[in-house]
Amino acid sequence: MYQKYVGFCSIFLFPIYLGSTATNRVSNEGQIIFCESADGNYLECNIDYPIRSANVELEMSSKRCIEDVTWGYGLKHLWVKDACRASFRVFAR
Repeated sequence: MYQKYVGFCSIFLFPIYLGSTATNRVSNEGQIIFCESADGNYLECNIDYPIRSANVELEMSSKRCIEDVTWGYGLKHLWVKDACRASFRVFAR
C-alpha cells in the first residue's frame, strides 16, 4: 500500500539534559514537537526515543486536534491528519 506523506515536522530541543548526543534524554518537562497535516493528509513525525505520553501544547489549526481521531502517537512517532496543526509536548518512557 502506498501512502503519501505531506506536511511539516520540527523538533525543539529546549528542555534536554546536558551530556553526549547519544545519551541526551528529554527532561521531566517533556519536549516540544511541531507537527502538521498539510492539505489534510496523514503525516508521521518521527522521534528518536520511545514515547510515554503526549498532549497538545498549542493548537494552530482551524479544525480541532482530537487525540486518537486527528492526532496520536506510536512507539517513536507522532501522527497527524485531517488538517491538525499543533505543537505537542512529548514525554519519554
